[in-house]
Amino acid sequence: MKQIHFLNGKLVSEDGLLISPRDLGFTRSFGVFDYLRTYNSKPFMLERHLQRLLKSAELINLKHRYDLPQLISIVKTTLEKNTWSGEKAIKIILSGGVSDSLKQTSSTSLIVTIDTLKMKDEEIYKTGVKANLINFVRHIPQAKTTNYIEAIRQNQSSIRDDAFELFYCTDGWVHEGMTSNIFIIKGKKIYTPKDNVLFGVTRSIFLEELRDKFDVSEKNIDVNFLLDADEVFITSSGKEVVPVVVVNNKKIGNGNVGETTARAMQQFHEFTNWYCVTHD
Repeated sequence: MKQIHFLNGKLVSEDGLLISPRDLGFTRSFGVFDYLRTYNSKPFMLERHLQRLLKSAELINLKHRYDLPQLISIVKTTLEKNTWSGEKAIKIILSGGVSDSLKQTSSTSLIVTIDTLKMKDEEIYKTGVKANLINFVRHIPQAKTTNYIEAIRQNQSSIRDDAFELFYCTDGWVHEGMTSNIFIIKGKKIYTPKDNVLFGVTRSIFLEELRDKFDVSEKNIDVNFLLDADEVFITSSGKEVVPVVVVNNKKIGNGNVGETTARAMQQFHEFTNWYCVTHD
């Protein structure tokens, strides 16, 4: 299997996927990225992901020369060059480019990587996962930046405690997962935190495309509301919809995957199937 990637105007092999150590993305963590996957070899919600990438760049004032049509063309062209079978993971990175100071130059770096999609263990969707709360809020939460210092630092403890995900919260308010959005089910209603969160693409599908299937709303959610939930699930492009059955060693509901969460997983899969049929 030969992987082909995009680096600053050129298609390159894995060995050619090299950036300068003077790039601001490397020296100062000044960069943004987005991640998506394919279904039936089609990039899922590509335009929405790239719109978020551009918004992230705007939010951190990262200057670049790309617009949405250009990015769509670059991603699709790069993807088409990877003719090996199987679903793929696509990451698009915009970084500040080479600079010998804290100022950007005109050499913004654009990287598109194509990798084999690593599927999650099916068991987590059947039995659910554990999450732990930590006190943290990301800088400029609406931007998907390359600064994952706290996530990497804290992930060591999450591994030791056998937690699948960490939930960020501050002053008693719940924000988002380390790499996911959070949904809380109370009765027949579903809530997702509205402030200090990344507006995830999978999250947006439940708020928009599937709004006729579920009663979902955004609201500020405190820790007690989360811990007293009937059900909890998380969403992300790589994880899809994952049930959370334990938070901070407390069972959520009866500690099993709930009916509404199971229906959310099913409806999301049906949506991905529909999308593949109706989109190029």
